[in-house]
Amino acid sequence: MTVMKDTGTQTDVAMDIPYPVQASSPLHSGYSCEYNSDCYEPSIRNSIDTSFNISMPYDAPHPPNEIALQHERKYMVFKSALEKLFTSCSSCGCVVKAIFLENGTCVNISQLCSECGYHREWSSQPKIHQTPVGNLLLSAATLFTGCLVGQTMQFLDALNLARISESTFFKHQKDYLHATVENVFSKEQQDIINHVKIANLNLNLAGDGRSDSPGHSAKYGAYSVLECQINKVLDIQIVQSTEVANSNACELEGLKRSLCFLEENGLIIKSLTTDRHTSVSKFIRTEKNYIRHFYDIWHVAKGLKKKLDHISLKQGGELVNSWKKSIINHLYWCAVSTADGNGDLMLAKWQSILNHLVNQHTGHPNLLFPSCLHGSEYNTENKDWFEPGTDDYESVCKILDHCKLEKDIKKLSPIHQTAALESFHSLVIKFAPKHTAFSYLGMRSR
Repeated sequence: MTVMKDTGTQTDVAMDIPYPVQASSPLHSGYSCEYNSDCYEPSIRNSIDTSFNISMPYDAPHPPNEIALQHERKYMVFKSALEKLFTSCSSCGCVVKAIFLENGTCVNISQLCSECGYHREWSSQPKIHQTPVGNLLLSAATLFTGCLVGQTMQFLDALNLARISESTFFKHQKDYLHATVENVFSKEQQDIINHVKIANLNLNLAGDGRSDSPGHSAKYGAYSVLECQINKVLDIQIVQSTEVANSNACELEGLKRSLCFLEENGLIIKSLTTDRHTSVSKFIRTEKNYIRHFYDIWHVAKGLKKKLDHISLKQGGELVNSWKKSIINHLYWCAVSTADGNGDLMLAKWQSILNHLVNQHTGHPNLLFPSCLHGSEYNTENKDWFEPGTDDYESVCKILDHCKLEKDIKKLSPIHQTAALESFHSLVIKFAPKHTAFSYLGMRSR
């Protein structure tokens, strides 16, 4: 009986079988792997049926059973430890030299006894069509965890671990992994769409674009669409800048493709929340006017805060600085307190802040919101108020009642925002960092 004790990366093996072992080939590879029908065979995108699940049948003494090799425990084995297992002939006990042949992460060991002619072959890994499974798993782990192949190979070289080459990684990626990712995503996407159809949901979407590099010279633009009620990404479109006029146009093109895809699948789109991208606003207004278009509050607040920061840094801007947070909070309140998305009421609430800043809380000019809602218990004594006609007040008013801002406030989203989508894009940065260039399929997979 063989006892194996796992101690981190080390495995101690104890054998209570008396030496020598009389067997035809006790260490011969029993790992001959049958080709699993779930493994990918290169084909066209719409006909692939791939889930990266490599299985290997084990023979007696256990009942026939399939174990997914990516889940099987693996160990870091030193060459000197292997040499101790292959110093002698298993048949006659004579000293025999072992020949080590490396194939990526796999090592094949061959022995031929000159005394009795006994020959044995052993491989450290099972194989699929002569390809060591560990090589495939290393490529898969590199891609699926968002690691960069160059850094991964440098890490393995630092440990002096046998590894595949970068060109082998790219071959595995092209032949197997891209299709695997595409297949898994397509199945998950279709499951979500079916769930939406069964639930008879009208979609409340959040959409946002992402460039593959900083600045305005991106090669690829990715547009993601998230359904806010179930918090699931419904679609991702990758647009190459050469397909459109320039890299800035990738976002609009990605949105068009996503909306077309969802509508072709029979889904009804009720609303769309985005940033203030002007071409997206025009497209929805002119070609998709049956979709209610909202702006994400954070994007509007971000632009407003920038302008307030600018004037607060000027001499005598301390009062503006003390009011910045309250003004931004008021912007959020205007939207979230208007659950039906009534843009005129949102604007009326927003315009009331011009009076509020000078300690006037009733008699607001817009009759939809004639007075503040904080009531008489609101403490006005400990506040620093603006004085009408001062430079600070006029500078703030110029920003707060700007026609473009007021127009945007009427379209603020009262419920659904793009925050979850921004978080998703933050995660994507790990898999597709902007300082690294990828191929089209590489970008789509990551």
